[in-house]
Amino acid sequence: MFITTRRLCVISTLFMSIVSAQAFASEAKNPFETKSCDVPAYPDKSIILSEEGLVKLQFMTNEEGKVVDAKVVKSSGYRSLDNASLTALKECNFKSLASQSKPNKWDNISFAWVMQ
Repeated sequence: MFITTRRLCVISTLFMSIVSAQAFASEAKNPFETKSCDVPAYPDKSIILSEEGLVKLQFMTNEEGKVVDAKVVKSSGYRSLDNASLTALKECNFKSLASQSKPNKWDNISFAWVMQ
């Protein structure tokens, strides 16, 4: 049950971040390819300490949509959540559509870490 709850928290975190990223994209299509990303794992330490927070990141992609650089622009206040967000983001691929996100341009995304 603990693992199921953990996965539910992580899945809701991922989808909440996609929704928030899309809301700021002013009706743009979602550039996120869910098939190319693993669901980020909620850090064990953060579960034990009941850490929650919102991590705002900036990232840059290449022509293939791979994340080539990423940085935290607003911390959750917890290093473990910030690092887990960066790690998860770097494993993702994004569609490279000329009308949306251009390669070698900084884009924004947020990860909302919530325990339920």
